[in-house]
Amino acid sequence: MRISVLQQREPFGAILEATLAEFCRQVWNQPATVQWREHGSARARPANGGQLWLCNPYLNAIFVPEANRAIFDPIRREFARSVVAWRRLAQRAYVHMSLSRAGAPFAAQASLCIAPGLPNAEQLLIIPGNHKIRVLDYASQSVYGIVKQGFSADFMQREIEARRTAETLGLPVPALQQVGETGLWFKERYLSGTPINRLASDGERKAAEHTAMAALQRLLAATTREEGIEDYVARQAETARALIAASHLLSNAQRDSLLRVIGRIHGLVAAHQQALGGKIQTALTHGDFQPGNILQNQDGTWLIDWEYSARRQSGYDALVLHLGARAPHGLAQRIYALLAGTEPDQTNILTTWPGLDWHNRQARQIYLAIFLLEELVLHVQENANSLFRRPGQGLLTLEHELWPALQAASA
Repeated sequence: MRISVLQQREPFGAILEATLAEFCRQVWNQPATVQWREHGSARARPANGGQLWLCNPYLNAIFVPEANRAIFDPIRREFARSVVAWRRLAQRAYVHMSLSRAGAPFAAQASLCIAPGLPNAEQLLIIPGNHKIRVLDYASQSVYGIVKQGFSADFMQREIEARRTAETLGLPVPALQQVGETGLWFKERYLSGTPINRLASDGERKAAEHTAMAALQRLLAATTREEGIEDYVARQAETARALIAASHLLSNAQRDSLLRVIGRIHGLVAAHQQALGGKIQTALTHGDFQPGNILQNQDGTWLIDWEYSARRQSGYDALVLHLGARAPHGLAQRIYALLAGTEPDQTNILTTWPGLDWHNRQARQIYLAIFLLEELVLHVQENANSLFRRPGQGLLTLEHELWPALQAASA
């Protein structure tokens, strides 16, 4: 999630200040004062002899003006080639200008002052995210992930546990090098790769996607277990209801609508569960299996960002990828097309994915209904934060898609 979006959702500057100050104290044993300034940074000057850092909220990058240009490789890989063809030339030019020594101060929209300054700052790149902040250290070829101050450590704990399991199974994940005693930060191997939706070669993209799917299927094979459908759905529904009731971000009308969806899903599954013999296969899932989290570089294909990992139905990751669920707009129409057989190439993932009986229409309806419930749980968990000023756009969009999506799934 980009800084420009985070600023709308939360008091980003205050969170960044507190997180980086605590990180300096815990990890580098260096007390530091961090000051965020929201203004153009071309003429910014560090206060009290501190160290100036430039922030580009669109490239999601914070760095010192003297930065080693090599640290920007992950940014170039992610942003230099737009997924929209007509934007590519302009976006490539903007990225080049924004990361140049001359252009960076003018493209920056905010700045940080850190006092005392960090050693080897020209080798560091700070990348804020949804639940954590990453500090990339090019010199040591390591990356630190730090839970944002005021945020639950639950997502980081999920990520650490899932990645340890994935590493044990030989999945292509960056190696964890250290985990803080508090569980609020970790250190991992440095990785710079191109998200597969930014690859120019369609063949290379498909090959990387296939490699990533094969890796996740090894994870499924090692963690799958059979559960009663009603018990599983009841647990998911209970979690969703509790989070919805506790949310300060939802209106009463939104709560009522979401609770009705949960009731409808519960009823649909109860009515048709015998299509699967009353059982469903669950497994440890990645949780955010989408092209932006599949990276390709000279060393191969990599799976990153495991913070949404959890035990879910075995087909969850395949459904996230195939339905483009991380961009919920149009989800109902994609589900309708999937069940109606009108979408192209629908036989590639779901018909062969472990744990899915995709040739059984009633079974498909159950999988999709449960998937919508699992998606709702993920989005309300993501928004269960007292610091948030507004719900994330993903939850708002999903809310509008849920009823038509459920109707499409049960038609």
